[in-house]
Amino acid sequence: MLSSRHLLLLSGSLLFVAGCAARPDEAAPGSRTPGQISVTFRGRWWHFYERGLSWADGGFDAQAEADFRQCLALRLTDSRQGRTYGMHFVQVFAHRELGAVLLRRGAFDEAERELRLSLEQEPSAKAEYLLERLAEARRGGTAAKPVAPVVAPTSGRGIELASVVPAQTLMQVAGRLVGDARSVLWAIDAAGAASRLPTDGDGGFRAELPVGASLSLGTDAGPDPEAAPPVAVAAPEQGAAVALELDGPDQGRVVADGRAWYRWRAAAPGGLGRLRVHDDHGTLLADLPLNGLRAAGTLRLDLASGEQTLRFTLTDGAGAETSAERRVEARPAPQQDRRLRAVALAIPLQAPRPGSMLPGDDPRLRSALLEDGRFRFVEEQADALLARELSLVEAGYVDRSTAAAAGRRLAARYVIAGTVTRGGRDAECYLRLIHAESGGVVASADAYAEIASSAEADRLFAAVAGRLRQAFPVLATGVTSVDGERVRLECGSRSGAVALMRVHVFPAAPDAGVQPSGMVEIESVEDGQAQARRSTGTVPGSGHGVSE
Repeated sequence: MLSSRHLLLLSGSLLFVAGCAARPDEAAPGSRTPGQISVTFRGRWWHFYERGLSWADGGFDAQAEADFRQCLALRLTDSRQGRTYGMHFVQVFAHRELGAVLLRRGAFDEAERELRLSLEQEPSAKAEYLLERLAEARRGGTAAKPVAPVVAPTSGRGIELASVVPAQTLMQVAGRLVGDARSVLWAIDAAGAASRLPTDGDGGFRAELPVGASLSLGTDAGPDPEAAPPVAVAAPEQGAAVALELDGPDQGRVVADGRAWYRWRAAAPGGLGRLRVHDDHGTLLADLPLNGLRAAGTLRLDLASGEQTLRFTLTDGAGAETSAERRVEARPAPQQDRRLRAVALAIPLQAPRPGSMLPGDDPRLRSALLEDGRFRFVEEQADALLARELSLVEAGYVDRSTAAAAGRRLAARYVIAGTVTRGGRDAECYLRLIHAESGGVVASADAYAEIASSAEADRLFAAVAGRLRQAFPVLATGVTSVDGERVRLECGSRSGAVALMRVHVFPAAPDAGVQPSGMVEIESVEDGQAQARRSTGTVPGSGHGVSE
């Protein structure tokens, strides 16, 4: 007989084995089964969020909607766990994902509320794209409606499409095999090249395909058109308009260094052709060949000094075009003593989802910010202190109030916090410049790019650093008047002045090595002037200023 000691050991071993068994809501790494997540489901708000994403990816919209609503309800009562887990509202896009599900289900009004709330909390390209699809659906288009399923042939075998969504340069396709889930699925492009597509145990599939592709059943050897009729992958009708959206300087905005950065987005139902940019004299500044139905990116234009109008022209494959104009003024960058630059702390980049960021992304951004030279950064020795004091390694992300506290602890005036998200072929980086003393966001910038190599990744981070400088530039200004502690400057929003920006004031035009006589801090900004308050020193009535 077994002794009591042996029985205890045996029962403990059985309990251990049972505890290690996978729960229904726990998926193995790499699993794509709808409703399963990569960690044990314990009913926390972030578990509902992750499971909602899994449901949505699988097309189970009702379950996804329920989980996203539960996530939002629990999130409101749990700020401490949010900080520990490291997913604040700036990272958990529950409102956006709920809006996407509601859009697919036809609840347009509620979908719009959720998407706009998401944009207010944290700008993202996906939320903007979903709002565009919502507008198209309300105009009577079909972009927000699922594609009608393909009827299975009489043989009982076939391919059923659940959705076809135009992406950046490809089409995102989802569906399932009917009749025989063990069939081999092939994609055939317009040139006739075939590639095998993976399917899950139920015959479901998701893929990104080029325009003009078709789907076919077959065997391991290749497609077999006789097995079932091939299915052409056609994008939903979206009207015939060629559309171009721009985000960048306009209305005579001043750009320093002769550089203007624009985020752009283009769409053409008939297929994209080229995006060209010319100046007033007809000089070609940029010429981008495009493909697919949609494209987006970030563009740097090198300009000659002076006021000018930039003309952006987008053409589609059939020659139809649309254009947009932006009026700017290019000026040389003001001379600035490096010692007078604002001190900033760069918090490590974070990723909204596991796997959407690569180990080299954070060093690339730091390198781009250092090369841009807009700020003086806290020494690298502060990294250990930062991790220890704020537990950033465990937290994964900090909200702006926690980031501001880190900046104050390390005597930095500003904190740069950002997120990066990588898709299949593209990436998005979003930065916020946070005022350490108040915790307010002074400026923000984003950039998008297709990423196929490390060099293209470097260009993405150089673009977001350049757009941050554009949003928070180095300014040269004059002092218009002094009334006690109140000072009026001749720089305004047109020049890039923002509230909380500091300006070093000199009695005369600053020369190298000359120290400022005083410093002011901008309180309010108008189009052509700014109201400031003296911070230190003396401010001459006709002095010259250079921003921090």
